[in-house]
Amino acid sequence: MFSTNPTSSDEYNEKMANEIDLTQWCTDLARSSPDHQQSLLLIGERVSELLQQDPGLLFSHLYRLDIEEKDLRKILEDYAPELWPEKLAEAIWQRQMERIESKKRIRVNPVHEEGWDF
Repeated sequence: MFSTNPTSSDEYNEKMANEIDLTQWCTDLARSSPDHQQSLLLIGERVSELLQQDPGLLFSHLYRLDIEEKDLRKILEDYAPELWPEKLAEAIWQRQMERIESKKRIRVNPVHEEGWDF
């Protein structure tokens, strides 16, 4: 079993940087990339890397990216492991597109109450 608990502050900082990086990177890529296929390849490469090096971190990313558990389970059960990076990349891309469209449709005004300032 893979451990997701870092053993030093350097490892913790690296894990946090990677986690933030993948989540933000996918969001930025989905917003800015005109090339859908190239984006899927890039995401798939990172997913493959994480599957091999740190599956726990990958699943943390998938949770943060709001990939539905049922979709994840379907990919893992219905496809051979060598297809997982491609299928997970497609799920990530699709979810990011849904989020972008949702943010276009639904505008949320900032909260201007005491205690909600950051």
